[in-house]
Amino acid sequence: MNPPSSPVTTIGRSTDCDLVVAHDSVSAHHAELHHEGGEVRLVDLSATNGTFVNGVRVTSQVLNDGDVVHLGPVGLEFRNGRLEIRIHEESDPSEPTPSGKPPTSRKAALAVGVLALVAAAVAIVISLSSGGEGEKPLPASPVTTASPVTTASPVTTASPVTQTSPVEEVDWDQLAHSVVLIEVVDCGGAAWAGSGTIVLNGGHVLTNHHVVIDDFGGFCELKVWGMESLKDYPVWVAYGEVIPQALDRGLDLAVIRLVDGSGRPAKAVGRTPIEVSRRELDLGDEMKVLGFPGMGGEKLTMTPGEISGWWTDEIFDLWTGEFYKTSAKMGPGVSGGAAFSAETGDFAGVPTGHGSDWDLAESPGDILGLVRPGKYAVPLLEAAERAG
Repeated sequence: MNPPSSPVTTIGRSTDCDLVVAHDSVSAHHAELHHEGGEVRLVDLSATNGTFVNGVRVTSQVLNDGDVVHLGPVGLEFRNGRLEIRIHEESDPSEPTPSGKPPTSRKAALAVGVLALVAAAVAIVISLSSGGEGEKPLPASPVTTASPVTTASPVTTASPVTQTSPVEEVDWDQLAHSVVLIEVVDCGGAAWAGSGTIVLNGGHVLTNHHVVIDDFGGFCELKVWGMESLKDYPVWVAYGEVIPQALDRGLDLAVIRLVDGSGRPAKAVGRTPIEVSRRELDLGDEMKVLGFPGMGGEKLTMTPGEISGWWTDEIFDLWTGEFYKTSAKMGPGVSGGAAFSAETGDFAGVPTGHGSDWDLAESPGDILGLVRPGKYAVPLLEAAERAG
């Protein structure tokens, strides 16, 4: 098989990936293979269920001969410069054991042909399930690794070797590099700045509607900047282009496309796209808000807080749905940024403002910030994907 024409191969559930893995536990854009000289580097794209090498969750790692990679139940073995793909089945919950421990028996309901790949896969769809409406988190059972398979004939799951993955700390540096500054250089004669989050295939940014649209519905001229070092000022990433199909004024959300100076699609190189899901936080859960609020200068700012409750617009009747109320400090410019679970690093929502902005009465004392939960952004992201 000829080597891939691109130095980067994307792996995930979405049909725009180079290697499509149609399984509910695999994220839409789960991981990438980077071909660097004679090496192949596996890069996790902040997948909900993680990317594991030899049972250890990783964010970026060069693959060595014999390494076993898991994306959900999908196993990939790197051996002799090739990848072999196979799956294992989850425990059957209908077969309880007296001890209450997960049963060790497996359903042999699926079999998959082993596909030999030269360092990185070309476009191919592997159907592992009938498909679901979206990704589902894996159960809390440990990652299992099947015995190596070296033939190209269909195989069923071998007896697993159980490996327990350690809890990994959130890589805040990596997440911070995926939060960008959106500069509005001309919008009805005015200029301002907001924040955004790199999403989808790395060529799109999720932000607020009011960051990229003027008061009369006009599209703004946008420039996107990002952090190279958290201690330095933002550097140039790309221009931004509003996607009309991915706007919602009531939700105050928008998805923009990154483009170069000629209007061609561009990507935020070296910045991991953030996975946005319908998962929600609960009252008291801690979060961290990242963006460019202008507090203390133009560099990226992180502020901690917790979910203090929920807020709905019952005064102006302009905004639909719910917002999280949070004690995290905010300021002008953080609009459109990113709020993450402080415990897991999962995307929680889009910072939008603070309650006193939208309250007719003066708010005595301190104020609470407003964050639009990520679940409201999912339909807009799907619309942006369809728009190309």
